[in-house]
Amino acid sequence: MRCYLLLLFLSLHFSLFAQEQTPQDTLRTLDIAPITVSASRFEAQYNRLPFAISVLNKSQIQRAQAQLSLNESLVAVPGVFTLNPDNFSQDLRISIRGFGARAAFGIRGIRLFVDGLPESTPDGQADVDNVDAGALQRMELLRGASAGLYGNASGGVLNFSTEEPSQKAFAESQAILGSFGFQRYQLKTGFKVGKLGVFASASQNRMEGYRAQSAMQQTTLNLKLRYQLSDNTRLSLLVNYGKSPYAEDAGGLTSEQVSADRRQARAANVQFNAGEEVAQGRVGLVFEKQFSANIALQPGLF
Repeated sequence: MRCYLLLLFLSLHFSLFAQEQTPQDTLRTLDIAPITVSASRFEAQYNRLPFAISVLNKSQIQRAQAQLSLNESLVAVPGVFTLNPDNFSQDLRISIRGFGARAAFGIRGIRLFVDGLPESTPDGQADVDNVDAGALQRMELLRGASAGLYGNASGGVLNFSTEEPSQKAFAESQAILGSFGFQRYQLKTGFKVGKLGVFASASQNRMEGYRAQSAMQQTTLNLKLRYQLSDNTRLSLLVNYGKSPYAEDAGGLTSEQVSADRRQARAANVQFNAGEEVAQGRVGLVFEKQFSANIALQPGLF
C-alpha cells in the first residue's frame, strides 16, 4: 500500500511539472562559451606520439647508397611515393598519401625544413637541389593532416638535419664512380675548439646520363658554426649553397621511338637544349635555449 501511494505521488508530481513547462523554441540561437583547442610541440619518443612518423638515421641515409638523390632513402618509407629521381632538370617530386602527386615539378603540399629552418617557400613550393644526402644525419617524416601544425603542409612534413660538429676532430673524403659517367666526390670535416663547433662539407655530382640530353652537374656546400654561449644556450650559423650549371632534359618518347632507340632524346628537347640551370643559397642564425628539462626554445619537429 505504501509503495502504491509513493508511485501515485510521483506520477502526479511529474504531471504537474510537465504542465508548468513552456514549449522551447527550436530555432532560437544559443550562445555558448568558446572552446579553445591548443597543441604544443614537445619532445617525446616518436613511437608514443599520435602521428604517423618515420625517422631515418645517418646509417640509413648514407650507408651503401650513391647519395645522388633523396629517393634512395625515401623509397622505403610507407605512404611516400617519389617521381623523377633521375631527371635532375625537373627535380625530385615527392607525394605523401597522394598529396603532391599533381605537382608539375618540384614539391607541393609538403612542408620541408633543413636544420629547423623552412626550406619551402610561402606558397608551398619546394625543391631539394641544395640538400646533400651525404651531409645528413637524420631525416624525420610526418605523414597526414597533422602536418598542418607546421604551416602550409596538408600532406606531411620532411625535416632534414645535417651532421653536428664532432667532439673528436675528423676529416672524410669520398669518391664514387658508376656507369653512364656517374661521378661523386665529397669532402667533410668536423671539430670543436673551445666553445666553437664546426662542421663543413662540399660535394659534387656529375653524370652523362643513360639517354642523350640527360647530363647533369651539381655542387653543394654546407657550413655549420655552433657557439656554446652557456651550459643551456647556444647560437648557430647555418650556411648552405647549391649550384647546378646544367641539368639536361631528354623529354618523353613514343612507344615506337622507344622500340627504335630507347636511349635517344626527344628531337625538340635537343633542338632547344632543354634543361635547367639553378643556383640557390641560404644563411640562417638559430638561437637555442634550454629553460628546464621539459621546456626548450629550439627548432625542429620531433
